Amino acid sequence: MRTRVFVIHQPVVRDRASGRYRPQHDLSPALQFGEVVDVLPPGSISQDVGALRKQIEDRLTEEDCSSDDYLLAIGDPVAIVLGALVMSRLVDRIQLLKWDRRMRRYVPSLIRCP
Repeated sequence: MRTRVFVIHQPVVRDRASGRYRPQHDLSPALQFGEVVDVLPPGSISQDVGALRKQIEDRLTEEDCSSDDYLLAIGDPVAIVLGALVMSRLVDRIQLLKWDRRMRRYVPSLIRCP
């Protein structure tokens, strides 16, 4: 099974030239850690925490994630926390990727789950 990088929420911005929405960040540097997989659709997300958690639980299942996968900390803070909470119930550790501005790359942080 290939290692995956779960993107809980990809923020979008409107392209001035075309008027279309596009991802706010280039996630290609995360490809060095595995296949990039969106958990929630890009753009606006539900403000209903219960509905948001259900969406994440439906996408992150025991069959979908393993301790070798990564969780990319990007987007809505509530969605990131819910993603980590859901993932913590499925695996024994979370490999959280965060952007290091100085090094200009993603850096993994290991979080052991109780």
